[in-house]
Amino acid sequence: MRNERNRRAAWLVAALAGALVAPGAARAQGGSCADCCKLPCIEARIWEANYMKGVYRNLAAIPGITQAAYEAREADAKQLSGAMSGMYLGANPACAWDTPDPKDTIAWRQRFQGTGFSISEEGGVETWDFTLKVDPTTCALTHPRGAEVLPTLTPCEGIGRATVAHEQKHIDDCLAHKKRGGGAITPAQNAQREVAGYQAELAMLEQLRRESAERCTKESCKTSQAQFDRAARLFNTDIKLLLAKGKKKPPSKSPLARGRRGG
Repeated sequence: MRNERNRRAAWLVAALAGALVAPGAARAQGGSCADCCKLPCIEARIWEANYMKGVYRNLAAIPGITQAAYEAREADAKQLSGAMSGMYLGANPACAWDTPDPKDTIAWRQRFQGTGFSISEEGGVETWDFTLKVDPTTCALTHPRGAEVLPTLTPCEGIGRATVAHEQKHIDDCLAHKKRGGGAITPAQNAQREVAGYQAELAMLEQLRRESAERCTKESCKTSQAQFDRAARLFNTDIKLLLAKGKKKPPSKSPLARGRRGG
């Protein structure tokens, strides 16, 4: 997952899947997702995961797709999904990632040592790479500590853990493949694995969504009400629909798939 932050604009854009788009870090994150303020953050990640799942499903259906074509389409889709989530969330402080000042090299090294995470800056734009990778030879994370640190960075812990669940599905599939004899897999087969990974991630995110929505029936998000209301309009978030209360049908997997309400 790769995040970019423009210092002048003070906002963050996640350019790769596996990361929730968020504004620049404002305070420590992590903690429980059972918080009304976290609902827009969870909704954004659900939208992004569903979008990327659809992209990979389409890639898996392309006969004989080459590695180059696969990577090009994948990169374009990840850039678009990250930018869209950033637009929906705006500058919602509840959805900020907890990232240290990259100029504070001591804090950077201490916190991210052994995670494989990195940062670069060009033209005033910071690019944070929080990618978790599975080694196809060992079927293990290349940097296991990254899976421990990631949930402390995301807007709430469960979002990071959902990403870890995605990678765990890749580990399980890799081990099963080795048991069957191993060997190289095609781009289409890799796309099928990504679909399975997003399914595992979405299963956790849907539960987080319900927990957060349940809190919204008891409390409002007063600390960032304007940003919350904006996200609710754009995502068409309806607490009663999310909790499947009353006579209305449960929501679709992506709030954006439903028709927009007035206002």
